[in-house]
Order: sequence, then structure tokens, then C-alpha cells
Amino acid sequence: MAEALLPHRLAATHDVAEDAALYHALATRQSHAGLHAEAIGSLVSVMFSLRMVVDAEQQPRYAGALYDLGLAFDADGRSEEALSALEQAVEIWRRLAAADPDRHGPDLALALSGLGSCLLAQGRTAEGWTAESEAAKIRLRLAQADPVVYGKELSDSLVNIAVHAAEAGRPDAALDAAEQAVAYRRLLADLDKPEYESDLAAALSNLSTHLADAGRWTQAVAAAEEAVETGRRLARANPLAHEAELARNLANLANALAESGQSSQAVAVSEEAVEIGRRLARANPAAHEAGLARKLTDLGNRLAQTGRPAAALAAVQEAETVLRRLAGADPAAYEADLMTNLCNASATYLAVGERHKAVTAVREAVDIARRLGRQALPANASGLATVLINAGSAFMASGRRDDARMAAEEAVGLWRVLARDNPSRHSVDLAASLANLGVVQAAAGRYEEALAATEESVAVARALPLQARAAHRADLAQSLTNLCLRRTALGQWTQAVDAGEEAVELWRELARENPAVHEAGLATSLTHLGALHLETGSAPKAVRCTTEAVRLLRRLAAADPAAREPDLAQALADLGNALGNTGEQREGLARVSEAVEIRRRLARELPEAHEGDLAASLTDQGARLSALGRWPEAMASFMEAVRLRGRLAHENPQAVEPELAISLIGLAGAHAQLGQVDAAFVAAKQAVDLFDRHTGPGEQMYALQRAQALHVLAAVLVMNGRDPDRALRAASEAADMYAALSAERSLDYGPLYQAIQMTRAAALEQLGRTTEARAVINRLDIPSTGFTHG
Repeated sequence: MAEALLPHRLAATHDVAEDAALYHALATRQSHAGLHAEAIGSLVSVMFSLRMVVDAEQQPRYAGALYDLGLAFDADGRSEEALSALEQAVEIWRRLAAADPDRHGPDLALALSGLGSCLLAQGRTAEGWTAESEAAKIRLRLAQADPVVYGKELSDSLVNIAVHAAEAGRPDAALDAAEQAVAYRRLLADLDKPEYESDLAAALSNLSTHLADAGRWTQAVAAAEEAVETGRRLARANPLAHEAELARNLANLANALAESGQSSQAVAVSEEAVEIGRRLARANPAAHEAGLARKLTDLGNRLAQTGRPAAALAAVQEAETVLRRLAGADPAAYEADLMTNLCNASATYLAVGERHKAVTAVREAVDIARRLGRQALPANASGLATVLINAGSAFMASGRRDDARMAAEEAVGLWRVLARDNPSRHSVDLAASLANLGVVQAAAGRYEEALAATEESVAVARALPLQARAAHRADLAQSLTNLCLRRTALGQWTQAVDAGEEAVELWRELARENPAVHEAGLATSLTHLGALHLETGSAPKAVRCTTEAVRLLRRLAAADPAAREPDLAQALADLGNALGNTGEQREGLARVSEAVEIRRRLARELPEAHEGDLAASLTDQGARLSALGRWPEAMASFMEAVRLRGRLAHENPQAVEPELAISLIGLAGAHAQLGQVDAAFVAAKQAVDLFDRHTGPGEQMYALQRAQALHVLAAVLVMNGRDPDRALRAASEAADMYAALSAERSLDYGPLYQAIQMTRAAALEQLGRTTEARAVINRLDIPSTGFTHG
């Protein structure tokens, strides 16, 4: 309507300044309607009209048009032109404010604030912060004279400064600015005006985010809860004006609750935000569908974190449908949201075992991120790096290890550049990406490279500035846990224990401060350390670590079974093995059987996610039954484990074949004890062949198990007497490996070494080399009462 009437109004006036005012009014309406390109055209007409006026009185209007033109360029994705227009507006307002600060100071502050936001969006964080700080100084002077009129503008600048400081890696400055913004808005809200209360709720929500970034979880939740409480009161009085704001505050509260370890409460709050979002989107789809999609994506995250992958998938798929339609109509506005949603969808597809769909979704997310990355803005580079890490997870789960490694390496490369340019902001991200690269390389069997990446991750985390280091202690603790695993894989036992113990102490410190957030991390770290102690022959230490882990996880699983039962099952299995190694076989069997029961139930519900763990616990159960001489039951457990791992190894041989070999060792032993020598030979030979297929720098990870496989093979060959030459070779190699492991780990493998030498002597006897056989026995200092197959 306004556009149709404009020619008539222009024809009715011969005043150039009045023409400019008409075009400016039209531009404002066009911008509000989202017609940014049309608004740019109208504003160019404003400036053309005002250039014809030499009257200095029109300079403020010209600067105002430049400011609005900058905002329109920015909304239209034309960032360089936006920056140029805003810089010109600032230049004019600065000149005008120098002559009359009271009249033009507010406009200069407005233009500086717009310029600061534009600079931040282009990755020029320091310059943006400088511009916004100048705006805040002007507004502070004005607010001191009239807090009611200028307090809101000052608080707006403080909110923006908090964003700039956070982006610059200064969480302390960000938090200080956010707290000041809340203080000013609280002062204004005391005037009992709804618009000021609404601003207070927004500032509290913003403060909650910065408190969470600083690791102050309890205060973050409190601030978000106050924002929601204020929003509820406003929405009850005027739902049309305030329900959208309430939904945003609820979404922020859900994030704060999730980060503080209150996952179930976070789901309930997120569901309420989605419910309001649906209502708003039905009434006004154009205004609220995008917000609904973001809230659905958040809900999907919350549901996935609480172990409800099917419900999570439904939420992210609904969001994806909305975002595809929106991005099709306006890619510049919505492709980034679609990219985020596709990453979440990929992770959720993995959780329900749909690996192909996970890869498809994340490949599309990478394509979008690369397209956005062509704009060469730091925000787009960090988005691509984040998407690549998600892609690596999907590739890993699908057995595409080279693709996963390349994605992880590219992500590290991007974070290196960003951390070099803005170390305060992005060193944390570099450390996390290096830790992720270490995990990917380890899964691909590249253990030396995995260790190097993980060590660098720890070094970067230790070198963070003091405040950032304090806020990211959990990241360092996780990297230390990973370092423990990487060193274990390479047989660096002493250094592995050192890293594991440091990780446990750091997790313990964090759990004392905030048990809801960090007790799960402590339990996981204790489980890993317990397994390492068991590997290095310190079974009593292993029992202590895993007993504490089980105690913690029983309580956590009682409150949130879907999220914590898998971890509880692992800790129970490790505790059972540790108890067995201290001679408490019956108690050990009880704990392992409890792990089998949990994992069997989980595997029925979601086989793709839990069958591998079930096979591991069945193998442990077979070992405990074997130690008690319950061979038929042991064989049943081993056979089920072999069936499961055999199928999984067909899908992912690199990861599963060594585990299958471990189950086969147990099965071979059970067959042998039950007199099924031929079946024992087949299982033992298959185990040795599988271990031989996975040699290289990481062989240390399975060195003991490979020695045991050779041991069982040699014993079975001696039992059937068919191939004493091969039995002798296997026994000799196993004996050498036991001796080397004893020296490397400073552990006593004497009983195993003695048993394999007896098997070696028996093979020599079968070959007629009796003198050599007796020499082997004599070196063991055992009475020569006959030979044994071990």
C-alpha cells in the first residue's frame, strides 16, 4: 500500500527533504516486512535526495539513512557494503556530536553499536569491541544524567560488549558486562513497565549463558529460572506480546539445566518451549516457524542425552522438514540452521543404528558448511570445523576410517588457523579437536599418531589462560583420560597410570564442586584407571577403582537409567574381572553376570548400539565361569560372544576382529577342557590368524592376548599330537612374548611362562628331542615327573 501511494505523494510535494522523508518511511516498512533488497533501493533514493540539499540541518537525516542502509545491507548478506555505510554514518555522527554532544551523542552511540555488531560478524572482534565500548561510554554519560531515558541503551551496549568479550575469549569481561546489564535493567524494571521487565528477562537469559561459560552452573540455572519466571508473568498478562519471548527463555533454561547435569528437567522445560513454539507457529508461521525448528532441534539434543534416541529422531526430523522449506525460500537466512539440524540428525541416526542415514545427513551438512565457508568469515570456518568433527563420528561408526581421519585432520587444521588468529577464543576448540583426532586415529590403529595428537591436546589445554583453564578443567580431565588410553595402547604403562591418576584427581575435584555435572566423568575415569591397573597386574587397585565407579554409577543410573546404565555395565564388568584376578571368583562372576543382564536388555532395545558391549561382557562371563571350572556354561557364554562378534566383525573388521580373537581364545580353552580337541584347534588357530592380521605399532594393545592365543594353540596341538613342529613354534613364540611382557611391564608372568615352557617341552618330546625337553624342564627347576601340555 505504502509503495503504491508513494508516486502520488511525491507528485504532491516539491520539497527534496520531504521526498527523502517519504522514501525513508517506505524503507522502514520494507525492512520490517523482510524486503531488504527493496529497502536498500528506497534508502539509496533517500541519500540521492539528501545529497541535493546543502542545508547542514539535513546531515542528521543523511547519517540516519546511511545507518539504516548499513543494517539493510547486513540483513541482505552484503557485509562489506554494510560496513562501509555504517562507517560513513559514524563519521558524520562523530562530527555532529563533537559540536553538540547532548543532541547527537545518542545517535553516534547507536551508529557505533551497529558498526560493532557488523565488525563482529566479519570476525573483526577487537575492532567491534572497541566500537561498542565507545558507544557504552557515551551511553554511560547520558544514563548518569537520565537513567530512565538512557539506561536501556546503556544496557543494550553492555549486552553487546558481553558478546564481543566472549568471542574474544575473555569470559571474565563478558560476565562482568552481562552482570552490569542485568543491574541496569533491574533498575528500569522497578518502574513497573512491562517493556523494561521484558528487557530484564532477556538480560538474565544472556547472563545465564555467560555464567555457564564460566562454569558457574548453579548461578546460570538461577538466572535462567528468573528470566522464565518474569516471562511467565508477562505472558499471562499479554500472551500475544510475550509468549515468543517466554519460549526463548525456556529454551535457554533447558540448556542451562542440561549443562548443570539436570538432564530430565531439561527435557521437560524444552518440551514446554516446543509446545509454545507450535502454538505460535500455527497462528503465524512466517514469524515463528524458524523458532519452532530451533526449539525442536534443541529438544532432540536433550532427548538424545537422556537415552531416548527414537523420540530425539522424531524431533530433529520434524525440525528438518521445516528448515528445508525455509532454507529453500531464503538460503542466506536459514542454511546455517539446517546445517546444525543435520549434524544433530546424524548423531541421532547413529544412536538408533541407522549409519547410512547418519552419513548422508552429515555429508549434506558438510556441503552446506563449505558453501557458507566461501564467505571466508571466522564464524563460517568454525562452523565447518564443528561439522567436520560430527562427520568424523558418522564415518567412524560406519567403518569409513580414512574418511573419519581426513575429516578430523581438516577440522584440526581449521582450528589451528582460528586459534592462531584468536588464541583466547579458539585454543579451547583446538584442544578439543586434537583430542577428537586422537580418538579417530586410535580407532584406525594409528596409535603413535593418536598419542601425538592427544599429547598436544593436553599441552594446549594446560597452556590456556588462567580463567579459561579454570572454566575448561573438565576438557583437560577428559584429555588426560584419553592420554591414559593412548599410552596404554602403546604399552607405556607407567606414563599411562600417571595420566589416569591425574585425570581421576581432577575429576574428583570437579565432582566435589558440582557432583551433578561431573560425577559421571569421575566414574568413567575411575573405570578406565581400574582397567589399566588390572592390565598392569595391580588387581587390588583395580578393585578399589572399579568399586568406587560402580557405587557412583548405581546412584546415577537409578536417577537416569537410559543415560547411565551402559556406563554402569562397563564398570560392573571391569569390577568382576578385577575381583576374579584377586581370587574372588564367585563375587567376580556375580558382577560380570549383572553386566551381561543389563547389556542384554539394552541390546534387545537397540542392538546396533549395544551388541558389541554384550559380546564383551559374555566373554568376561565365560572367563569367570572357566575359573570356577564350570566349562559347559563357559562354553555357552563364549559361543554367544563369538556369534555376536563374528557378525559385527563382518561389518567393521578393523575394530572388531581383535575382540573376536579374544572370545575365540576362551572358546578354544573351553573346548579343550571338555575334550573337544578338534574344535579347540579351529578356534585357537582362528584367534592367532586374526591377531596376525592386526600387527604394527599398536600390537602392544593386544600383546598379552596374542601370546595367550599362541599358548592355547600350542597346547591344543600337543593334545592332538598331529603337528608337534607347529606346536613347538607357537609355544616358543608365546614364551618369548611372556618374557618380553614381564620385562616391559615389570609384572610377574611366571606362572604363564612356566606353563608355556612345559607345553614347549611336551612338543619337543613328541618330536623325539628328549634331551632338549629335559633341559627346558631343568631350567624351570621343576621335578621331572613327566611332561604336560600346559
